[in-house]
Amino acid sequence: MFDLFTTILPVFILIGIGALSKILKISDDNWITVMNNYAFNLGFPAIIFSSLIKLNKSTINYDIMIYNSLILVVLMTLIFFLTKIFKMDEETRNCYIICSLFGNVAYVGIPFINSILQNEAGNLSIIVASYTLVMFTLGLAILEFSKYKKIKPVELIKNIIKNPFIISIFFATIVLQLNIALPMIIIKSIDMLASGASSVVLLALGIFLVKPIKLNKNTVHATILSVLKLIILPIVFILIRNIFFKDLDFSSTIIEAGMPGAVTLFVLSQKYKMNKNIVVEMIIISTVLSIITLPILTSFLL
Repeated sequence: MFDLFTTILPVFILIGIGALSKILKISDDNWITVMNNYAFNLGFPAIIFSSLIKLNKSTINYDIMIYNSLILVVLMTLIFFLTKIFKMDEETRNCYIICSLFGNVAYVGIPFINSILQNEAGNLSIIVASYTLVMFTLGLAILEFSKYKKIKPVELIKNIIKNPFIISIFFATIVLQLNIALPMIIIKSIDMLASGASSVVLLALGIFLVKPIKLNKNTVHATILSVLKLIILPIVFILIRNIFFKDLDFSSTIIEAGMPGAVTLFVLSQKYKMNKNIVVEMIIISTVLSIITLPILTSFLL
């Protein structure tokens, strides 16, 4: 519990610093665009590239990677059709498709799971990689199509291929599979670029939050999404494990499924058709509630 609290607390400190900077008129809303552009085009692609090239191929459990990816694809497809059935508006629908599945599997997930499970570094890396691959292939395709409805299929594919996240996955896969040894100075430079991404987005999120508080349907959606992410999704993973994968150690996968909303979601909401208010409130609500739900989930599994 204490490890989880110390992991999550810096998130709120940085959000608070961002909010305070706007209150003191050090920053303004124009900063949000600049910060998110940095994170989208440089920071988060650097994180993805850095994490993928550091995977140890000899310790990769491809079964877990494949199964986790397939589960995410099936669930994303199911949520897509359910939101169609409930006739949600496009921005809200995209929030459900993306936010209900993709949580803070790296920044919160890795240190938290490492603190309670031994020898899980290899599994955690491939679980994070599977979320990254599904999020920035199928997830990104859905968001791109939503943004450019009248675009030709060839142009849509070009937009996806040119996306910084896809580019980072592509080159990281080449480096990993061909065993290319990058110079340490290059690796350190990429790590430096990556290290500031989450902090910058959290500051931008804090700046965005400084406005009149309104409890409306956005709050309702954010709360529902938080429940889906923290409670329903782990239960679904537990049921899938018990039915299909009894012989696999799925503990890390299930715990990662219950992670709170990731700051990456806020970056995506600035670029694509997603309700920013729902996304921001979901990140805050799910992060706060995870202090309660994650210990309960882990005590059930261990």
